[in-house]
Amino acid sequence: MERVSNPVSEIDRWFNSEVIRWRRFAAVVWTTLVTSPIVYATIAVANINPFHLLNWITESLLFVCTAWTWSYVVVSMLTLLLLSRLIGNTLMVVPVIHVNRWEKIVNILHPRCLYFVFSFGIMCSIITWCYVRLVAGVYHSLSSPCSHHSSRICLNEHHLFIVLHGFYVGFVYSFTGRLTRQNYVVFPIIQQSKFFQMKSSILSLMLTSIYVTLSRLRYFYVLYYLLLGSAIKGFLAKKFDLSQSHDEAAINSLSGMLDASLLWHCALSGSLLHFLLSLTTKIHKLYHTEWYHFPVETSVEQYKNLCLHNALCCERNSLIQYHSYQDLYLLSRHSLHRRLQLFSLTHLGGHPQNWIQVSKECLHLLTTFTEELATYNNKIMANGNITYVGSEKNALTFGLELGRYLFISPILSIIEDIKSEDKFGVVQKSLPQIIESILMLQEQVEKHLRLVPNISKHFDRGNNKASDLPLRGALKITMKTAMYRIVDRFGEHIKSVPLSGEHQRYLKNFIDYKE
Repeated sequence: MERVSNPVSEIDRWFNSEVIRWRRFAAVVWTTLVTSPIVYATIAVANINPFHLLNWITESLLFVCTAWTWSYVVVSMLTLLLLSRLIGNTLMVVPVIHVNRWEKIVNILHPRCLYFVFSFGIMCSIITWCYVRLVAGVYHSLSSPCSHHSSRICLNEHHLFIVLHGFYVGFVYSFTGRLTRQNYVVFPIIQQSKFFQMKSSILSLMLTSIYVTLSRLRYFYVLYYLLLGSAIKGFLAKKFDLSQSHDEAAINSLSGMLDASLLWHCALSGSLLHFLLSLTTKIHKLYHTEWYHFPVETSVEQYKNLCLHNALCCERNSLIQYHSYQDLYLLSRHSLHRRLQLFSLTHLGGHPQNWIQVSKECLHLLTTFTEELATYNNKIMANGNITYVGSEKNALTFGLELGRYLFISPILSIIEDIKSEDKFGVVQKSLPQIIESILMLQEQVEKHLRLVPNISKHFDRGNNKASDLPLRGALKITMKTAMYRIVDRFGEHIKSVPLSGEHQRYLKNFIDYKE
């Protein structure tokens, strides 16, 4: 049956302008607001004096009140604001899976990717520069007097080293983030408030930032010692007519690398940068995955194309479609009133338009997913091995696309409850088609899990943050459990559902509890 075209462009424009834009704006504002207390706390830790704690507390409080301090903090806030906008523009809900390493290299060398990577590095170096200006001391400026009794100006290598490390932190964060899909947004199954999610992840983000910074800092030391030290020092000294001090050991020497104070400030500033970037990414993900309530039906003419079934078929914008999956999932589990709306009849003619429109889109998604899975299974059987598939049409994103679970689970839950909630029997007409689609998908899922028992290892190597990988097995368990519940709920009446001979035999295994 040919699908009726839906006005997806209208809901696409509306959702981007009225929902996504304001959510990104809120994420940017919150990121900017939390920058100042984090920077102040880091500067206080950098200047800590354990032997004179009272003086340290007093100086830290006075430090906050100066206009000179606020000028650099504002620069840091504005820089992070730009970084926050960049992070918000790079988030994705559909993962990109590359065919081979060559395709991954080509993607990394794409001008857009290079733009983001170098932008992260430059902006992080600006925040680090603000940090060293606030810390003061020997790291205050790029130039300093060569000695107390000399008028010559020398290059301050300590300042240069810390600022370059800031560029390194931002560059590596963006680069590795693209390799490990840190910009991939996972929609949570269990809904929690943004405050609670943020509160529960702060400590984890902080510890992770410290660990990652310390583990990567050693590579920066090696890089500076072998490549960057002499080249950049010589270039800056010649460009700004600065001398190189001979009183202190060069950092790109063994004695210079043993400077404990320099190591402390590099670790602290690097942890600050990594924490701010991780926090910004987390805030954007929380706002992007916040539940949005699509109306099942509406009497307002201008909103008639902004309902749940319109969002389900909005394939041009994956974010809208995933929000509709999430809304449908919550509707099937926690909203009796909206389920009754779904089963209701129209005033004119008594037609179940709401159910017809939503079920049509769900069945289309079920059929599409089953066909994709069958195609992938056939390729494995034909080739005899497991390969990555790169395009968005052919890629096996079964283990990564949470939306697959979010739109399959509601259908199963709704069928389980139709005996008590569907007073007009609107679901019964489409029940054979739904059960047949579920059984076909169940068959392909089991075949897939038999053919590819260790597929998670391939995704684990590419994404150490893929917390939705267990959904692969959870989908099979959910479908099997739901089928048993449906059989138990309908009892002997389930046998009267008209199905093909093959699917009747498959259903009989559930009836006899042999599956």
